[in-house]
Amino acid sequence: MAIDVNAGINAAKKSFLTIGLPMVVGAFVVAFVMAIIAGKSE
Repeated sequence: MAIDVNAGINAAKKSFLTIGLPMVVGAFVVAFVMAIIAGKSE
């Protein structure tokens, strides 16, 4: 049981690094760019 749990945790970490991290970075970049555009337009 413990081995299955560890394997699941490792898989979750890999899926987060390959999917979650780029999404978080992308959302941050989009918000940053939008803030710059909003600042320039005012």
